Amino acid sequence: MTIDALTQHILADFSGSHVQIIANGDRFFFIKGEDKFPFATIVTGDNDYDNLSNLNREGFFRLNMGVGREVFRELFPEEEATYDFTAQHTLFPHPMYHKLFWISIINPAAYEPLRQFLTSAWEKSVRKPGW
Repeated sequence: MTIDALTQHILADFSGSHVQIIANGDRFFFIKGEDKFPFATIVTGDNDYDNLSNLNREGFFRLNMGVGREVFRELFPEEEATYDFTAQHTLFPHPMYHKLFWISIINPAAYEPLRQFLTSAWEKSVRKPGW
């Protein structure tokens, strides 16, 4: 799946959402009227504070979703588990924002399996815009 295809799926599925694309190609998805706290992001490279996924590899990107406590705990019940933050097509806790209940996946192969997590993230944002 490409970044553009993933972006189009998200915008089509979540009514009133919009995306901000910054100069390096990273994308931030917001609910209508909200531009401070995204419900999902796509990052396209490493930076000084987030480099555990080795995203500087050609063609690599990471989708991140703020799913909330309940969904996060269902997916990752063991707090002390270790994860490979460089693995493709595999959900893992966000390398930096896992304590805020964000999950990630590098180069997802398909959109449909992610829809439920994006829905959780979108619904959480709709309930608590600007938290």
